[in-house]
Amino acid sequence: MRSTLARVSSRTCSISLFGPYLPDRVIEAFVDQVGNPDWVSSGDVTPMCKCARKLVRDHGLDKHRASDEFFKLALEICLYLSYAEAVRDEVKGMR
Repeated sequence: MRSTLARVSSRTCSISLFGPYLPDRVIEAFVDQVGNPDWVSSGDVTPMCKCARKLVRDHGLDKHRASDEFFKLALEICLYLSYAEAVRDEVKGMR
């Protein structure tokens, strides 16, 4: 998991002690969707949210727990706080 996260960001970003608790395949798929966080814009938020929702459904994750874990993941790969909140809120609001 750490090697996937380390290769993603060229920005200086502190590594949290309590990173996301998600399966490695989920982390890798989300990180691949995001791409280089330095180039993420507000137009990328909707595809990121769709990807996160799909991953939650495909892997049978609990939406309430997964929403917080995707929030942590988004912050750990150095996305803006507002983008991380958008992903968290979309996952939490799933039916």
